[in-house]
Amino acid sequence: MKNRRKLFLFIFTSIVLANPLIGVACTIEEVVDMVSDGSGYDAIRRGCDRRVDDAPRCSLREVIQFAQADKDEYDIKERCGLCERPICNTQYGPCVIVVSDGSRFREGGPCGCATPMGYIPGRAACDN
Repeated sequence: MKNRRKLFLFIFTSIVLANPLIGVACTIEEVVDMVSDGSGYDAIRRGCDRRVDDAPRCSLREVIQFAQADKDEYDIKERCGLCERPICNTQYGPCVIVVSDGSRFREGGPCGCATPMGYIPGRAACDN
């Protein structure tokens, strides 16, 4: 019985580790390297599990487009990195957005400001 359990665990681990559908997110540097090596969008998307860890404000497609436009890692990080001061622009002016760690802040996305007169919708922006 112990041998069967060990065999099952070995097979399961091998399948999980070898499965190309189970990927990990890439970094901006890795995407830039893959683009400079000539990798196409589909290959990068599969290799990066459609995510770039250190570019929460941009999609993988945007990071690839910046890399293809000869932007270096620092330029892409400036545009796509963490937003230190997220704001919500409304028709009556901006308000500060509280973004919890781990949540994805998307510029241009919907947001809102709570005011004494009620909720005012707006669009998210980064005021870095």
